[in-house]
Amino acid sequence: MSSNRMFFIPSSLGGKFILLTTLILAITLGNYSAYNYMDDKSHALENLKNRINTLGKFAVNISPNAILSYDFVALNIFMENLTIDEEIVYAVMLAPDGEPMTSHIDKENSFISKALNNSPKIEIQQLLQQVIKNEQVFEEKFPVVIDSVTAAVIRLGISTKHIDDQSFYILMRQLLISLFIIMTLCTFIYIVFRINTLRPIIQLMQGAKRIADGNLDEEVKMYSEDELGQLTISFNQMMHKLSRSNQEKDQALLQLTDFNKKLESRVQERTMELESLNSNLEYIALHDSLTGLPNRVLIQDRIKQTIANAKRDKQTFSILTMDLDRFKEVNDALGHECGDNLLIEVSNRIRDEIRDRDTVGRLGGDEFALILVNTNADQAVIVANKLLKTLEPAFHIQDMAFSISSSIGISAYPQHGFDVTTLMKAADVAMYAAKHNRQGYCIYSESVDQNNPDNLSIMGELRDAINNNELELHYQPKVDLITHEIIGVEALVRWIHKTRGFIPPDSFIPLAEQTGLIKPLAALVLNKALQQCAAWEKKGIDISVSVNLSMYNIQDVQTPKLLTSLMNKWQVKKNQLVLEITESTIMSNPESVMLVLKQIESMGISLSIDDFGTGYSSLSNLKKLPVHELKIDRSFVMDMSSDKDDKAIVQSIVQMAHTMGLKVVAEGVETMDVTTQLSELGCDIIQGYFISKPQPPEALENMLKNKHWIADSNN
Repeated sequence: MSSNRMFFIPSSLGGKFILLTTLILAITLGNYSAYNYMDDKSHALENLKNRINTLGKFAVNISPNAILSYDFVALNIFMENLTIDEEIVYAVMLAPDGEPMTSHIDKENSFISKALNNSPKIEIQQLLQQVIKNEQVFEEKFPVVIDSVTAAVIRLGISTKHIDDQSFYILMRQLLISLFIIMTLCTFIYIVFRINTLRPIIQLMQGAKRIADGNLDEEVKMYSEDELGQLTISFNQMMHKLSRSNQEKDQALLQLTDFNKKLESRVQERTMELESLNSNLEYIALHDSLTGLPNRVLIQDRIKQTIANAKRDKQTFSILTMDLDRFKEVNDALGHECGDNLLIEVSNRIRDEIRDRDTVGRLGGDEFALILVNTNADQAVIVANKLLKTLEPAFHIQDMAFSISSSIGISAYPQHGFDVTTLMKAADVAMYAAKHNRQGYCIYSESVDQNNPDNLSIMGELRDAINNNELELHYQPKVDLITHEIIGVEALVRWIHKTRGFIPPDSFIPLAEQTGLIKPLAALVLNKALQQCAAWEKKGIDISVSVNLSMYNIQDVQTPKLLTSLMNKWQVKKNQLVLEITESTIMSNPESVMLVLKQIESMGISLSIDDFGTGYSSLSNLKKLPVHELKIDRSFVMDMSSDKDDKAIVQSIVQMAHTMGLKVVAEGVETMDVTTQLSELGCDIIQGYFISKPQPPEALENMLKNKHWIADSNN
């Protein structure tokens, strides 16, 4: 049960208002009636006391004569007359010793009558005490003084019951009148309150209920312009806004429904677009954007799948990695657009040469990879030869026709490895071996792996050979075709191993370049060459010495300081040293190389470009280089008597070099016929077996002293 119900508080606003009004009126009128009751009773008691005082004083005035004359009959009559007033219960005159002189008691009083019946001989003072104690009696004492001596005391007992009864009657009458007033006022106030206050509130409640039921069309009627009237106006305004809001909401819902339909349609379209885009992104992520071939990620994944299939079916397969020789020079000389078109043409030719079940992909740059399923290493060689052959026809790009070669590395599963990384690494090692040896292709083996234990052992032994000065220099003469004089020699390093025998430079120089030994190796060769040049100078042999420097030496900013130190050490003239650098070295980092070469030129040392024609030097870079001669690569010279293209290339190089003010050296000259043709083409200097093989310095001294070379067809 709620607290409201516990205290009988009505739930309606009107009931609460009537209850509050009733309580206020009841408290107000009740307090007023109580005040009147107390005031009337007080006045009645005061009047009664005044009357008793008058009677008492009268008795005091007439009593002395009766007392002095001992006229107790008169006193008794007088006291009896006092009790005629029904409000006086007793009138007693007591002597100074307390003995009654005369008395009159209202024996009709119920309490006194009962007390006398119970104790007929009760003393008067004891009876008076019981009456005062138990009855509504007010007592007044009046002393009778004769000659300043109290001769007696008159005690009058007045009953206040009549006053109480009369006051209570008046109170009840006032309460009834107040109740009537309360009911009348409450009824009137409720009617006024209901009309002026409850009716607008009820109307607002009914309006709120209509709003709750969704009826927003019927306004609440306004009965006044007071606060409730203003509330009614605000309520109606709110209802109108709700109505408009609902209309807007309905319209918005319709629009939202239409939008959702369009959105669902758009989502479906977008989902299809995303699926297509995801498919395209997946394709892009796994394919080369230029050639459309699988990229490195997809190639590695397919190798994994091929390994699993081969392991399950107990089959073999091969991996080929190939890159285009000197592709960087094509990009630098002819531009990236030409290079991209070349890559597309190459990928098309490769794709046409493989089976549908095989895979070709582009690993990056000019490097490609092929997966040949169910193919061993020997069968892969056949494919490699087909690929090399398919690249032989000239490529026609941007109104230019040129040829390009490739180097191919071959690895086979499970012969060369059981996982992707091992097989790919083996194929890469074989490819770099093929490129270095100019073989076209190479099957992986430990002998070509520079990281195999045997090569690691050779690197350690090479370091010891450099430190112990165990390397030797052989020299090959260079002859002026016009004067037939020996004008210089080329220093070639040789390693005669104590147990392995002769190790060719092509085997240990690449190892030196990869391990950082190329720097001390170059210092050793330069030191020995300059030392030999100084020794020949003392013997009257005035001749220049050519020394080959690798890409790492040319890019080393310390090389000019080394040259200065060694030339000062052996007191060699500046024009007696010629440094040979390859064309590919120049193109590896033209800006860095240019800085070092200019420092070397400022020292008065001549520079020569070795193996010219095998790279793709930019003529704009070439003409900026401080070089003095070009050396035509032996691959063009050796077959020029039988190959018209090689002869045309040699002729073009000679003419271009002379136009740029450079001398031309042809190396690899082995026949008289080639010598004659080179002379006819205007070549300046020749070098090769036709003149002399590379020999120790002692074996060349007689030839160098004679200085004049006689061409002999039987040489």
